[in-house]
Amino acid sequence: MVLPLWTAHDRDHQAGDRVAGTGQTGRSTSVVSTEWVVAVSAYTVQAVKWEHGWELHVQDVGVTQCRTLATATQQTRDFVATMFDIDADDAEIHLSVAIGGVEKDVERARKMTAEAIDKQHQAATESRRVARELRHAGLSVADTAAVMDISKGRVSQLISQ
Repeated sequence: MVLPLWTAHDRDHQAGDRVAGTGQTGRSTSVVSTEWVVAVSAYTVQAVKWEHGWELHVQDVGVTQCRTLATATQQTRDFVATMFDIDADDAEIHLSVAIGGVEKDVERARKMTAEAIDKQHQAATESRRVARELRHAGLSVADTAAVMDISKGRVSQLISQ
């Protein structure tokens, strides 16, 4: 199979150009439009605290700096765009922060928060199901509220969702 390819920022191709493969018979086996193809490169960044802010160590590229982590991703995009003459929006940034061994605690807290959000969604789904089941069994809104230890207004919300 032969695939005519060009770099993502080659200005010689036209919008709508095609990349096609040929089988052994010479017939086209697939055609993929390149009109909306955008090259996205991923960059791994390690942020390290220093006296004036953060050093951003971009793997296989170099080091840049920023004052706050809030600006680290954009600063890295701008740095990579400058180094490789690409559009900053085309850079996918994977930022990790070196903060003296607390990284594992941060990751654990994030995981626990995500699990709590998931449990909250599950609880809400179950509450809606139970409220509907109690009402379907013939309990009044007031009785359903008493059984579930919630307000009558909350029962109405649950069964309407």
